[in-house]
Amino acid sequence: MNFRKVVINLPSRQDRRAEMCRVLEGIGWRDAEFFPAIRPDDAGDFESVGARGCFLSHLACLKLAGDDALILMEDDLNVTADFLPRWDRALAALPDDWAIFYPAHSLGDATTPAGVHRVAPDVAVRCTHMMCFNPQVIPRIIERLGIILSRPAGHPLGGPMHVDGAYSTIRTQNPDLTTYACEPALGFQRPSRSDIAAL
Repeated sequence: MNFRKVVINLPSRQDRRAEMCRVLEGIGWRDAEFFPAIRPDDAGDFESVGARGCFLSHLACLKLAGDDALILMEDDLNVTADFLPRWDRALAALPDDWAIFYPAHSLGDATTPAGVHRVAPDVAVRCTHMMCFNPQVIPRIIERLGIILSRPAGHPLGGPMHVDGAYSTIRTQNPDLTTYACEPALGFQRPSRSDIAAL
């Protein structure tokens, strides 16, 4: 399966771009491309301008994928020292029915086995600094994100929210979107000034 690798990066955050280039060079992912993150003028129904921009940027990147599987990364991603061999093992262990794969994530207090394991639809997955999407389900996820975007804030079925919550909402409402995660995580959030959260 071919993977298109896309990094979301605000053009104004050249510091993050430089750090991300070092990460990508270290794992040999020189074919990754940078997507200029969307910075809206206002928050709309979202919690903040940054949350809205992150949501819209994810949605725009999904639309870029075409027929390829997508590895979507945020520019504050860092990876483990043993990333490459573990990445290869994770891909080899990933079942054919996968829709969404979280190599880097947070499952809170959930107890999970080592290796690649299935995540139940009702288990929320936090953090979206590295996600993989099967090309067969990308159009459906784009549609569902668009529906969330069209609803008012506080809608009982899910309105504008942080994008990690939106993905979890979609998974809960569409349990056939089989989701897998890797444990321990292959990546983590690099400490950096946030453009989404309050300082």
